[in-house]
Amino acid sequence: VRKIDFRVLPPLAIMFAISIIDRINIGSARVLGMNKELELTGNRYNVCLLLFFPAYILAELPSNYFLVKFRPAIWLTFILFSWGAVLTGMGFTHNWRVLAFLRFVLGIFEGGMLPGMVYIISSWYCRFEVHRRIGWAYSVGVLSSAFAGVLSYALGLMGGIRHMAAWRWVYSASGTTMAVAIICYFWLASFPEESRFLKAEDKDLYIARLERDRGNSATEPITWKVLKETLSDWTTWMTWLLFTFTNSSTYALAFFVPSILTGMGYAGLKASLFSAWPYLPTIRLLWIGSYISDKTKMRIPIIIFQSILMIIGFIRINQVRYLGVFFATMGCQCNVPAQISLAQMNAIGSARRSIVAVVTVWGGASGGIIGSLIFRTQDALHYTSGLYTSISMASCIILGMLGWAPIITFVTSGLKKVL
Repeated sequence: VRKIDFRVLPPLAIMFAISIIDRINIGSARVLGMNKELELTGNRYNVCLLLFFPAYILAELPSNYFLVKFRPAIWLTFILFSWGAVLTGMGFTHNWRVLAFLRFVLGIFEGGMLPGMVYIISSWYCRFEVHRRIGWAYSVGVLSSAFAGVLSYALGLMGGIRHMAAWRWVYSASGTTMAVAIICYFWLASFPEESRFLKAEDKDLYIARLERDRGNSATEPITWKVLKETLSDWTTWMTWLLFTFTNSSTYALAFFVPSILTGMGYAGLKASLFSAWPYLPTIRLLWIGSYISDKTKMRIPIIIFQSILMIIGFIRINQVRYLGVFFATMGCQCNVPAQISLAQMNAIGSARRSIVAVVTVWGGASGGIIGSLIFRTQDALHYTSGLYTSISMASCIILGMLGWAPIITFVTSGLKKVL
């Protein structure tokens, strides 16, 4: 298992972390001068944020299909290399419409990263090992969120070098993504039955372990039959809805915390720097929560506790602003791997898990669209409507989780009586 951890988790975590930095650095670029230079007046900034997500949604299901067809190392490194090229181009744009178009293209390439990562991890591990692994890989993404602000601060100091504005360096430096893609191509393992780094007897032993845990280990292609069955299951869409609520707040914080901090008196580069610190205690809570979840084999109580933290955080942003950002960030970010793990462990068969991973992450993209819009420019300095919207969505997550087990029990018992 440790050998598999080394070949599966670090490359996936690195690629996911890069995807997080590359999609949210627009927030730091905005406060470093992009807003003025590209004339992002009115709702233009919100449009640039929003266009990323329809492309992200459209790309996810085809991406997981190609993931199985071409192997993880080929497909994931291809999309990683491609979005690195797109981001490099963003550093040289002089028109907000071009920026908006490139954000759409970025969504096409990044769309396959998170569902692909989730599917690969759930293919390699037993059911109650998955939350810790997804949590560990996701925590590297959270860490990247923390240091995205610090990195932007450092790159912002390069403003004026080669006659380039500070915000352009934020994008141009993303060209290193293409070099990382080449390294990950040789590092990332394939699916269990296709792996070459395990000896034959080790592979047989490990596949038998997966068979004992969940009754199947083979990687199945997505078929129209399985797709129809999965998409007609109401629990699939309940998962999507609750994950949408979580990610609406997650993305809103990522996009607008630098602006909120600017309203607190932290200008420009300092706003990017101070946005980093809330992510550090978030990682610790994420590790503790995922360990308890796998150990106790319970996920819903963990999700409810983290949703309460979200509510406390968004309430406190209006009162003790910076402390509120800490609590809200901890609740939002820790709920993401918890809800993904809950969805994956209730899906039977690798093809169904792949589709459920996609639908769940559709909730992430849908949440991104909402998160792009709820903190409106005209609501600055207090962003009251965005905060109350986030509190309402966190409350819905709690209600959904409290009703999840009784509803499933009721439906299951009713079906048994009918049959």
